[in-house]
Amino acid sequence: MDGADHERIVVVLNRTMFVDAADTIRALSSFEFDELENIDKIYFEPTQGQFTLIFDRSVIDAIKERQKINQPGAAELLLEYIRYQLQNKNTDAFDCVKSITSASGNISWLSDDGAKEALVRLGEELVSKGALGEAMWIVQQLEHDPDPDPTGETDRYHLMVLRSEQTGVITTVRGHLCWLMAKLVVQNKAEYYTEIIAIIKRYATDQNLYIKKQVAIPLGELLARRKATKNSDGSAFD
Repeated sequence: MDGADHERIVVVLNRTMFVDAADTIRALSSFEFDELENIDKIYFEPTQGQFTLIFDRSVIDAIKERQKINQPGAAELLLEYIRYQLQNKNTDAFDCVKSITSASGNISWLSDDGAKEALVRLGEELVSKGALGEAMWIVQQLEHDPDPDPTGETDRYHLMVLRSEQTGVITTVRGHLCWLMAKLVVQNKAEYYTEIIAIIKRYATDQNLYIKKQVAIPLGELLARRKATKNSDGSAFD
C-alpha cells in the first residue's frame, strides 16, 4: 500500500492494570527511534475507549533537530521524552535542551518540573566528569525557577519545616540546585564563587523555609574554604 499522504498509526491495547501511558512513554524514550521509522504515531489505550498519544514522528524529528514544537499534544510529549532521557543521563537530551534554550532566549519552554529536576541531577554527573562550565550553565538557567514556591504559601516542604517536621528528602528544582552548587564549590574553582555567592545570598533570604534549609549545604562548603590557601594537591588556592 502506498503510504504517501497517509499517517501510519499503531494502537497498543493494555493487558494489565499496572501499566499506564507514562510507563509506555518512559519505555519508548529509551528506544533507538530509527527503528520505528515506518511509524508516524502510536496511541496507547490504558482503559477501554481512552487513547493517549505516546509516540509522534514530529516529536522525534524535533528532538533530532533540537527544535521546540508548538502543537499542544506533541509539545507535552516532547517534554516527557526529554524528562525521561535526562533521568537516564542522556547527554544528547542535554544538548537538545541547550539548543532549544539558546534559540528561545531562556529555559521557560521547559515547563516540566520533573524534567528540570532531572536536568539538575545530570548537572551533578557533569561535575563528576569535569564539565564544570556545563553544570554552571544549568545553575544560571534555573536559579530563578519558581519551584518551590518562593513565598512558601503553597509548598508542602516549607510547611513541614514550619511545623518542625523532618524534610530529609532532596526535591524541587531549586532544592536540587543547592546541592549542585555545593558540588561546584568543592571543585575549588574560585571563578564561579562570585556568582554562586550571589545566588546563595538570595536563597538565604527566600521566604521558603525549605530553600533556606537546603542553601546551608553550599554555604557550608564555602565557609569551609574561607581561610584556605592551598588546594589538596598543594597548589595555591585564592
